[in-house]
Amino acid sequence: MRTIILGSSAAVLLSGCAIHPVPEDVTGLNTAQIVRKIRCEARQAYVDMTLSGLEHIMARHEKQGMPDLVRKDRALIEAIANNHRHILKLDPKKASPAAAQFVERFNGTQMAFDFTLNMSITNDTTSKFGFTDAIYRGTFAPGVSADLKRSRTNERGFRILDTPGSLLNALTTADCEKVGTGTENHLYPIAGDIGLREVFGTFMELAQHWSLGVAGKSFDTPYLVDTLTFSTTVSGSLTPKVTLSPAGKGFALASAEGTLTAGRTDIHKVVVSLAEEKPAPAASTGGGRTSKRVSSSENMAVRAINERNDQKLGESLRVLRDRLPLQ
Repeated sequence: MRTIILGSSAAVLLSGCAIHPVPEDVTGLNTAQIVRKIRCEARQAYVDMTLSGLEHIMARHEKQGMPDLVRKDRALIEAIANNHRHILKLDPKKASPAAAQFVERFNGTQMAFDFTLNMSITNDTTSKFGFTDAIYRGTFAPGVSADLKRSRTNERGFRILDTPGSLLNALTTADCEKVGTGTENHLYPIAGDIGLREVFGTFMELAQHWSLGVAGKSFDTPYLVDTLTFSTTVSGSLTPKVTLSPAGKGFALASAEGTLTAGRTDIHKVVVSLAEEKPAPAASTGGGRTSKRVSSSENMAVRAINERNDQKLGESLRVLRDRLPLQ
């Protein structure tokens, strides 16, 4: 009976272990749901930062005493707030030149989200046994023990490409309300908001004032790459012990104890890359210079990630070279 109790304790501790670790084991969200939440957060972040930029433009026009432009700016802000897809249907004639230029510029933003979800589970069991001998009337431990160590690891990687158009057309506000946005998850951050509003705001602000790019590389469009890594470790242990009163004759089991430990480590990494669509060369027409954006088979956000990886690899090689002894 006591042996059954000891085995049952182990079963309770280990019952939640998965052969194939996946995000929903601990976050409550499967991979597709995590992606939808992050896309919804990116959608809202783009809308919020666009409205913020337009409000700054309107404030500047107010300061400069341009009431006609202020009215246009306010009408555009209200239209976008009421229907986010209005960002994609901008009529330049109904917007101030500065507002129209701002919206059209960032409507071509290319986005890439690189996910690496690493999930590890460990289960260790250590057992010790003591015996009694009625002839010598004593309990002794002859060093009988057993260990069982198990681990399982799954690394899942994938990439999602988006644009403002794909986010606004594929996802509605109602869709995003269903998955829940605007809430952080401090235990498993990947299952909540990951701070994309700040990322989009920084990208838009820097793109207007500074030339973004990798040092030493020629990159003809502004971009920003953030690497977010979240690590969560949960562990627990159980030490059941059974002691039997010496009775009867001969050699018999007197005690049994075991230490059962279970742990899970989740390392979730998301590389967020934002880049402006590659512009076409400026051309001269009778009325002056014009600049349009052209579609390209090369996604500039992906290129930004690759450039960043190349830079890190180069730095690692230089460090390794400096540490190697001279031949």
